[in-house]
Order: sequence, then structure tokens, then C-alpha cells
Amino acid sequence: MRLASARVVLPNVAALAAFAALAACAPGGRSARPGHGPARHAAEAAMVAADEAFSAASVGRDVPAFARLVAVDAIFFSARGLSEGRETVVERWRPLLSEGGPELRWAPQRAEASAEGDLGFTIGRWELTSGGEVATGEYLTVWRRGADGRFEAVLDGTYLDASSAPPAASASVVREVRSRTGDLVATLSRVEGPEGPAVSLSVARPAPGGAAHRVETRVLLARP
Repeated sequence: MRLASARVVLPNVAALAAFAALAACAPGGRSARPGHGPARHAAEAAMVAADEAFSAASVGRDVPAFARLVAVDAIFFSARGLSEGRETVVERWRPLLSEGGPELRWAPQRAEASAEGDLGFTIGRWELTSGGEVATGEYLTVWRRGADGRFEAVLDGTYLDASSAPPAASASVVREVRSRTGDLVATLSRVEGPEGPAVSLSVARPAPGGAAHRVETRVLLARP
């Protein structure tokens, strides 16, 4: 979840105050609002559990457990570029999943799901320890519920704060993932901005009346 987008510059995979204003969106700490029914609550708890298990698999160098949490058609991105498909993602993460390699761990701080609980995302912080040095950052993972009921990571990357992200002059969609009812949409795009090419990942909800989408998360950026 997270090297400099896989979160750091390797392959790709609780500042509570920073998210205090988002407490209404976090599992176990949100006020009731339209569309936040039992299915959505349960899905958000399940995604947090899946994300925690994902981190445990990374720390434990458990390749089979890690692979089970990656969707077969997943796309992860890092400063080294896009990793498309489960096998490619696992191979890109091999240095992190091998004994003696860098240790990458992370923890979700926020989760939000679609009304039916079939799609959602987690946001959190990662920590990479390598050669006695520690790097940290933030990530976003989009989770999709499979036919067996388990959540799998389908899109994943590390992000810069939206305020520091350069405006995109143009963008081309690489992958769009929608919930069954279309109330949650995740979009991975290649963007061209003043500072050159980048990759962005955003999650949005259709605004009332079907107008333009209202972005719910920050934009993720990683230099290919």
C-alpha cells in the first residue's frame, strides 16, 4: 500500500487531528446521515479489518496472505510507475516481502463505503524502515467486495496533500471503478501538469441531482 506510493520509492502497496473534521466519515465515530445504513457501516468496518490484515501480511512477509488481499485486476502506483495485475503487484513488492528487506507497515485512519457496501476506500499513514532510516507518508486504497464477500485492494497509491498538488492541464483515465448503484466512483488517471506527468487517484460521489461529482478524498500524486 505504500511506497512512495507503494508508498515511497519502492514497489507498490494517526494524525488524528488532521482527520478530526472527517470524524463523521470514520467507522465508529460518525454521525448519522442519509445513505449511512447498516450495510455501509459493516463494509467500512470490514475494509478497516482488511487493511489491517494487509499491513500485517507486509510486516510478516506473508506473500500468500498479501496476494489474497490484492484484486486480480488491481493497479498500484508508486514513484516507479504503475503495477497492473495481482502478479505484477506482488512481484513489485517482493523486496518488501522478503526476509531482510525493508519493513513497511501502515494503519487506516478513515474508511468510507458505498451505500450497498460493495466499494469503498481507506486512508491512513504508512511507515517504511530501511537501513535504520524511517520514511513516512499517507496512502489511499480503494477496496472492492468480491463474489466471495471478501474485500480486495483494486487501486492503491500514496498521495500529496491536495493543496500542494499542481493543477492538471489534461488527464486521461486509466481505470474507473464504480459501485453497483454508481454512488461511489474511483478514478485512476494519468495527468499532465506544469511540473510534468503524474498519476492521480480520486474517489467521488455523484452530487444530488446527478450533477458534477463532489470529490470526497484528496488527489493522489506520484511521479512516474
